Amino acid sequence: MKTKTYQEFANYFLKNSALSEKSIRNYIGGLNKITRDIIEYDYIKMSLDEIEVDQIQSLKNDYFELPKHKAEDIKAKNMYNAAFNNYIKYRRDTYDK
Repeated sequence: MKTKTYQEFANYFLKNSALSEKSIRNYIGGLNKITRDIIEYDYIKMSLDEIEVDQIQSLKNDYFELPKHKAEDIKAKNMYNAAFNNYIKYRRDTYDK
């Protein structure tokens, strides 16, 4: 589920960080998985850009309270958590000023 928002997220980090393109692609993949999961839980309908950044932070906390997602994140060496954190940073820097 690649959205315009996630492309803008990638462009933002390419221009404003030292993250490699591979890391950014990994984060987008992580965000896509997270988005599919939370759509399944009926928190959102299409993408994380539907909700305010403070709600995303709360959603992140709820998401990783579930043992399944915490275990997946540990297995992925904290990549899902990092994807969420970078998305929140992107939203704070670009959307919600």
